[in-house]
Amino acid sequence: MSFDWKNLWDVASQIEAIWGWAAFVFFVLTYISYLAYSYYRAGSFLSRVLLEPGAGLRRGGRKMWLLARADAGLLFGRHASRFSAARRLAELEILAPAEKRPNRNDYSRAELDGYVKDLNAWRKHRSEREAGLITSLQAELRGPSSHFETSGFDLLGRCIEGVSSLLKGSKSSATYEPPHLKSFSHLDENRDAIRRYFLTLKDMDPKAELRFLSETKIDIGYVAPLFLLTGILNRFDEDGGWKHILENYRSLVADDEPYSIETRELRSFLFNCWLLWGPSISLCSCSAWRCPAEANASYLLQYGYGDENQSIGVFWRSDSAPDEMESNQLLLPLRSEPDTVDPRIGILATARLAVPAVLRGHFRWGPDYRPDQICRAQQQVRGDPEEPNSRGGRVVLECASNRGLIANRSTLSSNYYSAYIWVIFVICDERGRLFYPNANDAWKNLLCFFEHGNIADATTFQALKEYLIAKVNNSLSEILERERILGKPIKIVYACALDDTNCSAEGKTLFPPSSHERVEPCASLSESDRTRLENTLSTKKERIVDILAEQILTTDISGKPVHPVLAEAVASGHLILPVIANADELDWGEVNFSSCSLPQIVDDFYHALGQPGT
Repeated sequence: MSFDWKNLWDVASQIEAIWGWAAFVFFVLTYISYLAYSYYRAGSFLSRVLLEPGAGLRRGGRKMWLLARADAGLLFGRHASRFSAARRLAELEILAPAEKRPNRNDYSRAELDGYVKDLNAWRKHRSEREAGLITSLQAELRGPSSHFETSGFDLLGRCIEGVSSLLKGSKSSATYEPPHLKSFSHLDENRDAIRRYFLTLKDMDPKAELRFLSETKIDIGYVAPLFLLTGILNRFDEDGGWKHILENYRSLVADDEPYSIETRELRSFLFNCWLLWGPSISLCSCSAWRCPAEANASYLLQYGYGDENQSIGVFWRSDSAPDEMESNQLLLPLRSEPDTVDPRIGILATARLAVPAVLRGHFRWGPDYRPDQICRAQQQVRGDPEEPNSRGGRVVLECASNRGLIANRSTLSSNYYSAYIWVIFVICDERGRLFYPNANDAWKNLLCFFEHGNIADATTFQALKEYLIAKVNNSLSEILERERILGKPIKIVYACALDDTNCSAEGKTLFPPSSHERVEPCASLSESDRTRLENTLSTKKERIVDILAEQILTTDISGKPVHPVLAEAVASGHLILPVIANADELDWGEVNFSSCSLPQIVDDFYHALGQPGT
């Protein structure tokens, strides 16, 4: 019996064909599964970051459709790039948030035409915004620093990319321009979305670097050597902040009776108002503002537009060490100002605390920094350490070297950046002892005075400082005189101010107001004008505490003090200013009231304010 080799060969061929088809089907199913997984991963990221829970697949699919419109290669190829593209789209949406759709229930029947008009305008704006997002996303996908994830050679993706570039022609060679931040207020409103972005990123890609992929350009803002303390309304959110003030704060001060109730109520009111939206403090050279050398980190500067409450932290980082030279170059205009003297009217005010600058950098979420990467005085950037995922964290702009540019002030419509202009004193008993020596209650010793005004214009800044001191003089005179009459004499000691940290011997304010040398009056002036300017040309005071001391020591034409109560208080030691008297003999233990200690003092106050049952 002969063996049928031909039939065996046919069977083998059929088996081989079946295996071939099985392999092909397996490949196709695997590819489809991987596509489905990558679509699901990218879509899930967009939904979790940008959409509210239960938004549905349709709205999530619309976000994915934007990716497809930006680059068809993302439909089939570039599997690993799809998640990166989703991240970039989320970043663009956060930087330029969408307007809310008009709500039909906000319109009466008579206003139906207005609703239809507003709805059509909203749809038109949405289409224009999506077109802008697609253009920006295309630029991002082809930018010089895309940093897409890679998973080997993707033949199909490369083919689609090649065909796409041929069809687009010269457009692909267009100059890359990073996305622009439209508004600091939008950034603050989207703080929850930024928080969700980084929480979702850590969950879905634990090995990813925790920062925006997109480098953002901010066309105009003001950089200042300041740090914003967390305000009550930000710490507890607006409704909760007011609730704590109205319901909890009274019980915290109800038993405070070391001096008159009038002084207690004034002290309490001023402290609450000063903290409501958050004041700023100056940077210092002391250890509280230095990070460990191995952390390669530096202090953060303040960068905002309009007001300090609409600001973010910013610092420069190189591969090996923080770039403090970059920040110093940006703030150089604060150290020197040309043409500071007009011989006809005296020395012109030059001290300001904010300069315009254009910055480019990557946004990060403050709580993602390690404690050693942020100096001790600025730990509020990381939010509440007991609630690592709380809303209390801040947005940080991390810049590489040479990413800052001093803006031309002449091109600005106005030089305006407002902040609290403040000065703080400590209330003690007549022997200089604290009424509240416990460090956790240090805030109860503080007497705050403040104005709100423009710190980017020297003349306005100077006028507001002098106006502040005029109020301080009247208030201190009334307080000291009232407590003396009531038989409860107190001692008031200068603590610090916006432009003066009043730190220990190891620390000095990094950017103090400039000092002026004596300049002779203009020879063409009359004798009376020359006499009037003899002193003003050499004694122009721009530091808040110096203005205060000068006004207290001022006498009228008869030689009597203009502020007799304060002059007497200085002479008797009931008012202590560092430029007049030495406060070193006061022993307050470990309690410190320089502005470098204010972040901890404020945190202790928030802890007490937020305690249930207070």
